Amino acid sequence: MEMDGIYNVLQNPSEDVYSTVNQPQGKRAGAQQGDPTLPVSAAGKASSYRQPALVLLILCCLLLAAIISLAVYHFRTKDPEKYTSLSTNHSSLLNQLLQKENSELKKYNTELSMKSSILDKYCPLTEGCSEGEL
Repeated sequence: MEMDGIYNVLQNPSEDVYSTVNQPQGKRAGAQQGDPTLPVSAAGKASSYRQPALVLLILCCLLLAAIISLAVYHFRTKDPEKYTSLSTNHSSLLNQLLQKENSELKKYNTELSMKSSILDKYCPLTEGCSEGEL
């Protein structure tokens, strides 16, 4: 029941609430009274954090540059003999495939030459006919 009593007191205040209001101690009150210890403004707070933030930004940039340079160094020196041997194996395999293809093309060319000579023997072109007319 104690709560009901507080509620009634709040609903019906016995004294003037607004007469007991204290003067705010914020920036305006200090400026009006000439208080030498003014609170720091928002711009002052921002400027006090500017220098440490700049130092942290520079450190982050240096760290990023170090990571990139170490990654480049690592991937350039990471077993170059392996890449050389892979390149050599790739080149030798490519040469083998090209030689095989070349030999097949030579064989096909020889067969076509033989067929062409047989065709010329049994079906010669006459001087009056051109190849486009046949």
